[in-house]
Amino acid sequence: MSPFATKRCPLVHPTPYLSDTALLRPASILILSLLLIDTSEAQIQLDRFFPCAVTAGTPTKVKAEGKFPLWPIEIICDREDVQWQVGEESGQLEFTVDENAAQGVAWVRVMDKTSSSDLIPLLITNTQTLSETEPNQNPKDANLVTTPICIVGRLEKRGDLDGFRFQAKRGERFNISLTANRILASPMDAVLQISDPKGNVLFQEDDTLGLDPHIRFLCPEDGEYLVRVFAFPETPNSTSGYAGAADYLYVLDIVPAERFVENFLPLHGVPPHLELGQTNESSPFKFQPSGWVTSSIPPPQFSPPSKVSPLTLSVPGKVGWQWHESPRVEIQNVIFEAMASVSSESTSLPIQTVPFSFSGHLLSPKEIDSVSFDVLAGKRYRAAVQSKRLGFPIDTVLRVVSTDAEEEIAKNDDQSRNQFDSVVTFTAKEEGTLTLQVTDAVDGYGPHHVYSVIVEEVVPTFELSVSGQRFSVEPGKDVDITVTVTRKDGFDEPINVALGSFDNPEQAAGISAEAVKSEPKGDSSKSVTLKIKTQPETDYQGWIEIMGRTDGAEENDPGSTSHASFALRPELKLQHLWLNVKGKE
Repeated sequence: MSPFATKRCPLVHPTPYLSDTALLRPASILILSLLLIDTSEAQIQLDRFFPCAVTAGTPTKVKAEGKFPLWPIEIICDREDVQWQVGEESGQLEFTVDENAAQGVAWVRVMDKTSSSDLIPLLITNTQTLSETEPNQNPKDANLVTTPICIVGRLEKRGDLDGFRFQAKRGERFNISLTANRILASPMDAVLQISDPKGNVLFQEDDTLGLDPHIRFLCPEDGEYLVRVFAFPETPNSTSGYAGAADYLYVLDIVPAERFVENFLPLHGVPPHLELGQTNESSPFKFQPSGWVTSSIPPPQFSPPSKVSPLTLSVPGKVGWQWHESPRVEIQNVIFEAMASVSSESTSLPIQTVPFSFSGHLLSPKEIDSVSFDVLAGKRYRAAVQSKRLGFPIDTVLRVVSTDAEEEIAKNDDQSRNQFDSVVTFTAKEEGTLTLQVTDAVDGYGPHHVYSVIVEEVVPTFELSVSGQRFSVEPGKDVDITVTVTRKDGFDEPINVALGSFDNPEQAAGISAEAVKSEPKGDSSKSVTLKIKTQPETDYQGWIEIMGRTDGAEENDPGSTSHASFALRPELKLQHLWLNVKGKE
């Protein structure tokens, strides 16, 4: 039997109590219509997993929530260390992750014989996971947990509040971190609250990493402590009180500080000489994990990039992971030779050569981190922060000054109204050495106040983007994909936009698209429409790429080529898109 075999509804015959001339009641017509629907034409829809986090090495039963007209289904996952089994009943799945798998995210897509779903995240942790149980709103009903623990929960209705109790001793330190909006895309602005054994609220935290809260908790006395989770809508509305819904999912980590790594420096990039899987000790380039406890931190584990996620860093035996972006190819070889990770304990650095990247913490009040670099007369330079976009709370201010700090060359706080990472662009008046200063606009500081700054010469470039991660069309028909063109720093060359590679070229033989050109001026300068054509016999579900290239540019030539991307998450640009070409069964 086909893995997509399904039971179809039998034909409904008229009841013998109705004559041929009798009028069917409206309710009867509705029931009859529903029973006659051919489910093979319906679109599969995966909304979420619950639980939405699994422990490496532990088989976990997971409920797929959504619409599945045909069951069983097929699963596509971007990680090779994740296995699964599809249950007999709709929505039943079991995931097993390799015992030594790195922490992070597995991106999962489900398919049936006619359609495909969007990508949905499944978090992978090395800590025991526990699903919350209701009721747990009142302190006396709060779930009792043993740390370290990873709790998967849901604020399922309006007014919902979840509570968890744990034992702690005076002087113990904990990292209490909630993941919801930033990775799971839960439409919630969560709040964490900690109460002592007497019911006094000790801490309340709202936005730490994006809209997700994180508390670093020092236990003042022996006893049982209560952690409360509640939320408001991500987009403020007229809701009065706490909000909740089926998609208000969260993952709550309550972890002793010595087992938690908060972030890694540098925030992005991998040295070209570092092979994936190589440890920090065997590499001449050092990643610096940071947090409350910085001693006895083992080397980080590198998880290779996939079609969805960039390279991921984590530490075996510790809780915490981080996506690690790579800068553009043209500066990658230089960036890591000149990289310096600094904090308030390190204030003097060698003079850098552009391009380079500069990473650090703001760990103390009124801290200013500085680095000097050489410039050439008449050349245009840019220093751009990567921090707020990655979810960190720092509100950076960048200043470029003369080496004696008497002349200010450039200064910036927020890049734009909705882009809070600072960027400065300036033209050097003369050859010499300048100094870059990094501070916080509101004098914020702490272990989450981390940043990376890329300093490079300004080169005209362009970016391509699309409004969806998945496109569907019936065989023999066409689908139009609008590609938005963003021209930067005066880029004024024609751009040829075309289909790139397929993950299964033989299966995609019937798919084609004529390249379209984005001219420097006119309507096409800002967007073009790529028309993808299919043949009646086309049968394809898989990845595609859309490429932009200037005339004469070689493949992957930096500044002259670009992959069209979809913003899967604020810090995650998806360059591999999905095309579904399936007929009705």
